[in-house]
Amino acid sequence: MSDPNLPENRGDYKLKAARRHLDNLIRLEDTAGSLAAGKVRIEAEEDIDEYLYHLFGVKDALLQEINNELHLDLAQRDANLGAINIKLNQRGADARAITKEIDDMLSNEHNPLWLVNELHNHSKHRNLIGQAIVIENGRLARASLIDPRTGDEMRTADDVRMRILATFYLEESYTGIEDLQRTVREKIRQYFNNNSTGA
Repeated sequence: MSDPNLPENRGDYKLKAARRHLDNLIRLEDTAGSLAAGKVRIEAEEDIDEYLYHLFGVKDALLQEINNELHLDLAQRDANLGAINIKLNQRGADARAITKEIDDMLSNEHNPLWLVNELHNHSKHRNLIGQAIVIENGRLARASLIDPRTGDEMRTADDVRMRILATFYLEESYTGIEDLQRTVREKIRQYFNNNSTGA
């Protein structure tokens, strides 16, 4: 008997797993005042790593969905973005448009989701995710993540004086990946609607 709480789709599972780690990070921040606080730092780093792993995994699950739904016939291990784009290019502009947002996520440094990929790579291969810490009234205040592009704390695009708190950024990233998944799935549906034979 299968677990009714376990999503059937790998991408949905990855989102649910990321959400669990994000909820734990929010709880840790509320309890300790900052994810950088000594008493929660190790647990926070573990949850950040797992969160990024699962969140970025949604992209990989989407590539598998595209491969399967469009019958691209790539072996599971070969269903990477480059191979999928080659197959989609052969089917025309409508098909090729399906991966546009994924392409942007991986190649456009100004795309907000590019930073999810960069933080995932940083966490996985390089170092701990840095946090900028501010002390207020002699106490640790909430921290923001360090932007690996600049080495400075993350700030809002519209007001560079405003710091982005770590959990706020992670929540925005979750919403962005959720939107990416929804967009790609909608493009797959549109592709089939536009290319149905009406038989």
